Amino acid sequence: MKDSAVLIEKIYCIQAQIEKLYEKTNYDLAPLFFLEEDNEELLKNNHELSFKNIIFYLYRLYYERAKINIEVMADYSHLVDKEKSDIVEIREVVHDFRTKFGHYLDLTLKRSKQINRRCALWFFKNISKEWPTIDDEWKVCEIILLEDTIKSLETIYNVLNRIVYEDEKGIYEQWEMKQKRDVPKYKKISILEEIKTLYNFPYDSTILYNKRQKQFDLVIEMLDFEDETKTEDYLFRAFEKIVLGIELFPCPLAGKEVLDSFGIEGKHLEHIMKNVMDYYSEHAHSTKEDLLEYVRTIVRE
Repeated sequence: MKDSAVLIEKIYCIQAQIEKLYEKTNYDLAPLFFLEEDNEELLKNNHELSFKNIIFYLYRLYYERAKINIEVMADYSHLVDKEKSDIVEIREVVHDFRTKFGHYLDLTLKRSKQINRRCALWFFKNISKEWPTIDDEWKVCEIILLEDTIKSLETIYNVLNRIVYEDEKGIYEQWEMKQKRDVPKYKKISILEEIKTLYNFPYDSTILYNKRQKQFDLVIEMLDFEDETKTEDYLFRAFEKIVLGIELFPCPLAGKEVLDSFGIEGKHLEHIMKNVMDYYSEHAHSTKEDLLEYVRTIVRE
């Protein structure tokens, strides 16, 4: 059986070659690729633990250290007659396993079930079991992870080499735009916290982001970021518009309370409640007392 330490060293070697290519681009690209770790910490005698350590190491490599670089090179994999999957397939496997091992999946949730199932299918494909039960099976999976990573990195190296050779300006413009739009999750949540404070909204910013992640991420994809100095302003305004349009904040004043307080009913009540809802959509920080006072002004008129 192949030696994991040798494969890890090969990964470090390819990373170093990729880093040297970056130096030839003369462009301000995303953070450099190279990420090394103490092999004794990474590879354990317990191969289940080694497998998990490798997953977390590769996650940092693929999603934290060189996320944008890899996305751009995957888009240009055709330059070396490769499919996008030749670069991103192992990346997706790493993401699934990192989520499984790092987030203690709640299998009552649909997304968690899907991730758990994909992990089980990966194991079944490679060892004909949905979960390794002995050390040798974990070792096989560990080797496959490392070999697939090497194939992916070799493709990345070849694509980058071609990109450097072509020196195509459009590629770098795409690279730059992806970097601008790569807003970390903590930053998005921080912006939602600012909006929450401004309007005195009752939401939990992390929960709101998780529930509406696709919506927030889509608006980032659509932004132009014309002025780099105003990136945060662009994001704040875009997120603010989404939050104000979400029906997360039920009107604190019900029609029955208007009826009880003012004796208004029928079409008059319907008309007043429509005005109340319109007012509340523009003054979402309003309390029940504020809205009752607003109704009083309507009644007086």
